[in-house]
Amino acid sequence: PCSGVAMAVKPTLVKEGVPWSGVSANPKITGSIGSGGKGKPPKYMFHVTPNGYFSGMTMGKFIMTKPNAKKIAIVAHTNDWARGYCDPAKNYIESQGAEVVLDTAMERGSTDATAQVLQIKSKGVDGVLGCLYQPELVILLKAAHKYKLNTPIIGALGADFGQVVQQVGNAKAVNGVFFQGHLYKDKIGSPALEWGKQILLKYLTKDELPKTGDPTHFYYFGLFNGIGVVEGFRRAGRDLTRDTYIKAIETLRNFDNNISGGSVTITAEQHVGISDMYFNGLDKDGNEVIFSSWGKPLH
Repeated sequence: PCSGVAMAVKPTLVKEGVPWSGVSANPKITGSIGSGGKGKPPKYMFHVTPNGYFSGMTMGKFIMTKPNAKKIAIVAHTNDWARGYCDPAKNYIESQGAEVVLDTAMERGSTDATAQVLQIKSKGVDGVLGCLYQPELVILLKAAHKYKLNTPIIGALGADFGQVVQQVGNAKAVNGVFFQGHLYKDKIGSPALEWGKQILLKYLTKDELPKTGDPTHFYYFGLFNGIGVVEGFRRAGRDLTRDTYIKAIETLRNFDNNISGGSVTITAEQHVGISDMYFNGLDKDGNEVIFSSWGKPLH
């Protein structure tokens, strides 16, 4: 489930001691000291993916590898999910001597981003972080192009990269402009991820798959979870209890799940397994490129 559902069920899961693994971003779900939370993590809840804290940190790190990046703007929803990304990003940016000159809201359900884009343009920023869900991110990108913002926009993981590009529907609005965290070891459609594509095509129903084309970025996200959960079962062995399962999960050290850009490490003190990721964008010809840092392709 996404963050809202996960936060709603967390009190029951904690009370009953039911193991939970998910892909929800809100750092309040499994975060502890060092991953956006306070104290120790909830005993039976864990992520085999990054949470919003680490995803936000990497957004900040990525924009700060852009040469001469000094002034950054943030556009975000006013909920815990969005702040879970943008607050860590903001803290990192400021720790590097740059300034967040604008931190403005764009509420869910917004149908226009003119005000936000004109605010950003007036500040002369070097980059924009968009901690937004997919519909609002699409609207922001369209408005940025309309008003000739000419500034890179880095999206949080509340949107599917491929779907955003399709929905914006204008190469000039996204090529060399739109970037987003990329969780995988290579780009979607690459030979390295072909095995994942075949699993999705085999087990998802026609209604669950895209109406046209191959599975896009979000589809692969669930594979992280499945692989991590099964690895916990494998390590726990046949004498399985809730406690032996969690102890097994806490033995993951640099675990290679054959799909993510980063390896998985979970300990008793840290229940968020991945802390880093790549970024993807489009070159001037519209080809997807995976970056390890600004202007530095993975391949």
